Amino acid sequence: IRSIDVGNAYLESLLDVPLAMELPPEPGQPRRVVILQKSLYGLKQAGELWNKHFDKIMKSLHFHRCHSDPCVYHKTTDEGKLIVGVYVDDLLVVSSNLDLAKRFEEDLAKHVQKLTIKGNAEGFIGLEISRDRARRTITVSQPQYIQDMIHDAGLDNTSPKTTPASVSNDLNKAPRGSDGPMRDVVGKIRYLVDHTRPEALYIASQLSSA
Repeated sequence: IRSIDVGNAYLESLLDVPLAMELPPEPGQPRRVVILQKSLYGLKQAGELWNKHFDKIMKSLHFHRCHSDPCVYHKTTDEGKLIVGVYVDDLLVVSSNLDLAKRFEEDLAKHVQKLTIKGNAEGFIGLEISRDRARRTITVSQPQYIQDMIHDAGLDNTSPKTTPASVSNDLNKAPRGSDGPMRDVVGKIRYLVDHTRPEALYIASQLSSA
């Protein structure tokens, strides 16, 4: 399990339409307008252009895009199987063969200008990955994500409970406040439920219905 970071990913893509940009004014200089050759960060279509560009790269390397999840690519060869998860410019590579994974890293480096090979993956989009090779186990957890969520909610001084949810509380009768912070908290809890903490499903459903 290895991780890769594509540096300046949005700058890799060619524009799909002609686009002009006015440069910031400088004292004593006339107004300057340039025609962009490639995408830039801040363009509304930058993310889509990078997605299409990366998709072309993966297909040129004989990867197949997963129908149920377009952020996952897979390839099977005589040497083994390779699965690549994509989150914007971060890649998680899972391979049955280390040489196959390293060859993919070399091939990908030929198509992008800046590539950072992080080696064995220790985390990915809020997930922490640990391996015990002696026991042949892989553990995925989110302790730092949980601590950050507690801090952002201003609950650093609260005490942990064995049973943190009370079935007798009717949240619909609670004083109403802004919906914004609640949506944010519920979304973060749902992210935990979907990945590492299914036991929090009850409280997530209670908060969602309030």
